[in-house]
Amino acid sequence: MAKAPAKAAQTTAPDKLSNTPSASKEDLLRFYREMVLIRRFEERAGQLYGMGLIGGFCHLYIGQEAVAVGVQESVRQGHDKIITGYRDHGHMLAAGMDPKEVMAELTGRIGGSSRGKGGSMHMFDVPTGFYGGHGIVGAQVSLGTGLAFAGKYRGDDSVAFVYFGDGASNQGQVYESFNMAQLWKLPAIYIIENNQYAMGTSIERSSSTTQLSQRGASFGIPGEQVDGMDVLAVRDAVKKAVERARAGEGPYILEVKTYRYRGHSMSDPAKYRTKEEVDEVKKTRDPIDHIKTLLAAANATEDELKAIDNEIKAIVAEAVQFAQESPEPDPSELYTDAQAGEAVLGDRGVDDALVAELLQQFAADLVGALILGDFLADQEDLVVAAHFLGHGVAQGVADGRLDQFGVGRDFRIAQFDLGGRGLGRRLLGIAGLAFGRRLGRIGLGISLGRGRSRTVFAGQTR
Repeated sequence: MAKAPAKAAQTTAPDKLSNTPSASKEDLLRFYREMVLIRRFEERAGQLYGMGLIGGFCHLYIGQEAVAVGVQESVRQGHDKIITGYRDHGHMLAAGMDPKEVMAELTGRIGGSSRGKGGSMHMFDVPTGFYGGHGIVGAQVSLGTGLAFAGKYRGDDSVAFVYFGDGASNQGQVYESFNMAQLWKLPAIYIIENNQYAMGTSIERSSSTTQLSQRGASFGIPGEQVDGMDVLAVRDAVKKAVERARAGEGPYILEVKTYRYRGHSMSDPAKYRTKEEVDEVKKTRDPIDHIKTLLAAANATEDELKAIDNEIKAIVAEAVQFAQESPEPDPSELYTDAQAGEAVLGDRGVDDALVAELLQQFAADLVGALILGDFLADQEDLVVAAHFLGHGVAQGVADGRLDQFGVGRDFRIAQFDLGGRGLGRRLLGIAGLAFGRRLGRIGLGISLGRGRSRTVFAGQTR
């Protein structure tokens, strides 16, 4: 008879934070520095957003600093992998990314970590093992599971730290990922940052079960709840989970109970909770005030804390200045970072005859679409992105003509391989590029130079 998996103890966050330090004074000072850096950085980011210097969405990490800092204690920088959602600035700084590059990316400048093209939600940094920053709720869980699979496949003893929130914990792909992670005993630590309100709905109203640490129980994944306002509690819980993962025992779920002080994003007035509730958390459970209490018990002086505060103030000011002085990306940057190295066909390979056959079919479909719509009659330049699902064609006609197939126009074609590895060698004359995708069929995204955009699927316009 199969042995039932052991169920983790139901550890719940205490009502009051412990004031007894379980770390050295030096470690406590380091934690304080890292948490203050995140908070002051985010405060300035909020100011820049209000001034119109940061566009798009901006999700601040204020109040949750103890989570990223505590987790990072168990991360082998550059070896382990970190991935999260779009409330990601704090994770970047905790991972060791340069504050100047993070701030420049927020403002869309060339000095940013993604050269100004990623913005707040899409930053990456290979040296620190930071894999984003993802805008689709819950998508990073599947990607993070893939990072864990890669580590196990390579046998490199790496661990994937996969962050997501209480809102994302209800997404379907999360449970597909849990199943695969436990089935293959992947080294993944799933960190649920439960700030209790997701995008603006309390967990009690949005989740039928609120013990998120037990969401993996049906798959046999153990989990526990951790006080996310206590950096030492987070550090200790993650350390145990990582030791388990590196020993080959599979994934673990940590529900880290935390609280965000600001709205979901800068555009959220957070009217779903009272000011009194927020003030009470700030007064009694603030993670930075807590570490200051621990430092006082460890005989740290006011002068030591003030020196750190002044250092952080200067670092953030320098980051803001760097971001404001860094130029915006040149328009030519639209065509960079679109292909990772040379085209990859994979072990299967694709012969010339198959490529020609696919292109003929593509051309025929395209001609049919053009005949259906006279809206293209006066357009001289088109850019077409063709996605050949299931065929792995990554190169071949990335810079060619289709005249031989009866198309009397000059087309620039970019193709994706099965893994979506990127665009072809060149894309010219892009005013805008829409991507059409349909499984098992050739998807065409057509963008017109005059600002009008249509998407064509198998001869039909939408």
